[in-house]
Amino acid sequence: GDEFIIVLNEITEPQDAAQVAQKIIDAMVEPVPCAGKDLKVTMSSGITVYPTHGDDDVQALMKKADMAMYEAKSAGRNAYSFFASSNLD
Repeated sequence: GDEFIIVLNEITEPQDAAQVAQKIIDAMVEPVPCAGKDLKVTMSSGITVYPTHGDDDVQALMKKADMAMYEAKSAGRNAYSFFASSNLD
């Protein structure tokens, strides 16, 4: 699937990022009409928070977000997951 990142630089709590992720998931749940058929799109989101999940190494933050995204996918898709150190195991 396609991957993208969103940088939220004005949040005050990690839960703010979760709310944004949930709004995107809710918007993606609607079927997309294409060539006379409805396509079902799923979205899984991995969330990392700076500086909680890393210093100023952007690549490390993105890798951790990717790990969290796969946690969300394994939970059934159309979900988000925060990075947790247990993801490193």
